[in-house]
Amino acid sequence: TNDFVTIDEKSKPILATDIKKRENVFIRQNKTKQKLIAANLDHIYFVISSKPQFCAETLIGMLASAVREKIPASIILNKTDLYTETKKIKKVLSSISPFKMCFKSDKNFETAFLDDLNVKIIHSNTVSKTGMNNLKKAIAHDTKSKVTSSIGFAGQSGTGKSSIIN
Repeated sequence: TNDFVTIDEKSKPILATDIKKRENVFIRQNKTKQKLIAANLDHIYFVISSKPQFCAETLIGMLASAVREKIPASIILNKTDLYTETKKIKKVLSSISPFKMCFKSDKNFETAFLDDLNVKIIHSNTVSKTGMNNLKKAIAHDTKSKVTSSIGFAGQSGTGKSSIIN
């Protein structure tokens, strides 16, 4: 869960003696239960793609959890080689967003911002590596203010979280 603890290095075995107060908690919830995903995040990246089928409700729920806990967030639109499907997701993002979307292009890279939330939308493709260097730059920028940073990746199964991390 990314909890911070105090340890007693003199004990054998080394023991955690205290759990620090959590700065924030990212949860997934539905009508009947909540599940702790991570705590103490400096930034969270929501990975979405057209395969498996994109679920706008899942993204909205994740964004709401991040906003509630004041966790800076970005959206990674992965699998952009699926052009037709990616275009449909961009249209859905525009229609579900009550926020102004601004698009900025830089060579083979496009970033959108949900202005009122300051949420970046970063395009990536792990097969062709398109957008991966820009994603690395975004992560470096989002974590540069701290000596150590905790970032998280969340999204539906099959969206490419592991491929991005690897």
